[in-house]
Amino acid sequence: MISTPPPAPHRPKARRSPVAAIALTVLVALGAVAGATAIFAGRTQVLAQDLTMQLNSAAGATGMVTVTQTGYQRGLTASTQTMTVSVHPQGSDAPLDVILTNHIQHGPLPGLRGVGQAIIDTEISFTDPQVQAAYLKAFPTHRPTLHTLVGLGGGTRTTLNVPAGSVTDQGTTVTWQAADGTLNVAGPLTTTAMSWPGLKVVAGEGSATIAGLTVTGTSRRDPASTVLGTGSGTLAVQKVSVTGSGQNLDLGDMKVSSETTEAGGYYSSAVKYDVATLSVAGQVLNDLQLHLGVNHLAGAPLQRIVTLMQNVQKTSGTPAVTSRAVLPDFTPAQQQQLQNDLLDLVKGQPVLQLDRLSVRRPAGDVVLTGQVSIPGAATLSAERLAQVAQTPAMLGSMLAMNLDVQGNEAAVTDLVGSFGATGADFARNIQAMEQAGYVTRSGAQLSTKLRVQDGAFTMNGKALGQ
Repeated sequence: MISTPPPAPHRPKARRSPVAAIALTVLVALGAVAGATAIFAGRTQVLAQDLTMQLNSAAGATGMVTVTQTGYQRGLTASTQTMTVSVHPQGSDAPLDVILTNHIQHGPLPGLRGVGQAIIDTEISFTDPQVQAAYLKAFPTHRPTLHTLVGLGGGTRTTLNVPAGSVTDQGTTVTWQAADGTLNVAGPLTTTAMSWPGLKVVAGEGSATIAGLTVTGTSRRDPASTVLGTGSGTLAVQKVSVTGSGQNLDLGDMKVSSETTEAGGYYSSAVKYDVATLSVAGQVLNDLQLHLGVNHLAGAPLQRIVTLMQNVQKTSGTPAVTSRAVLPDFTPAQQQQLQNDLLDLVKGQPVLQLDRLSVRRPAGDVVLTGQVSIPGAATLSAERLAQVAQTPAMLGSMLAMNLDVQGNEAAVTDLVGSFGATGADFARNIQAMEQAGYVTRSGAQLSTKLRVQDGAFTMNGKALGQ
């Protein structure tokens, strides 16, 4: 008889320890973070190098600033980048060197202070001992800070904070309020905003005050260009006041705005100066407006010119734009390239536009508008351009200038009288110019058209002396 063995005793399944599961998860997570951090450390170094090149490209276009990376110490979770920003003021032989030390914490969780590729805290110092000492004296406890978050997509957000302070040196006291600003970069788009309540300078019997300064701007890089772009910006100041030595100046509500646009490969740039009130030397001017623009600049030669300037700067180690008229760092080949590009730029038929130059008097506005162009620019030869470069006076015969002036007679008389002329004398001159046909009257409104063509000057279509 075959007996059946008894069934094995039932043993309950061992439960997996939650501690082990958590530990495994933590180990995997730490490994992922460590791997990601190593990857982001490499990316951050590339970003830092790209940032240096972008700063050099933007600043180098001014011809007064160069940016170089002088050191990079890479770590797994943190790195340090050192940049030298050399500012070359016109008329100065020695540059002002600013040292920017970027303390970089790598992502994806940089310093556990956010999510991104990196967090960068920038320390500012100067190589000149006297400048550095003055900087530490101005900010003895709290220094200006630059804090940048590099997002996962490569965009950056930088915040600037400058603490309030006061410093006195050789009888001059400068007191300033705290300032702050932001700079956001997302792909080709850059936006800026800054606010500064102002400062006051007191020296001897004089003083100067700037109050309520704000800066805003938006720019977009041209995807087909590394140096050109479009955008707009505004600088506004509520008040500027200067007193002392019997010469007082008061300026109220000034706004400077600019805009650059592109269409069909041609760039246009405009700048507007608007001042609500200006009081100087006992004279008060209201609602001053100066609106200027340069239109129809050919983008291709313009890009080549800017790129050439930057290349000259890189090879020479100093900015190509100096206070001297001659640029000695150009090789013969570069000089020829510059001449060719300038010729192409002029052949694009650029126009200098005066949209408005005006001042408001109690009786109304006095307004000047016009433009300056080169009618024969499209057929200009290289030989002719070289002749103009050697003899700038030749340019006068090539330009066409159209200016229109108009204003209420009382406003014009008041404006001219503010500069010393008597109303009676001006009235007699206006009457004589009307009779000669140089000035047109429509009721109380006066106007005239000034023209320069082929070196000849006319007013209202009449040559002077006719």
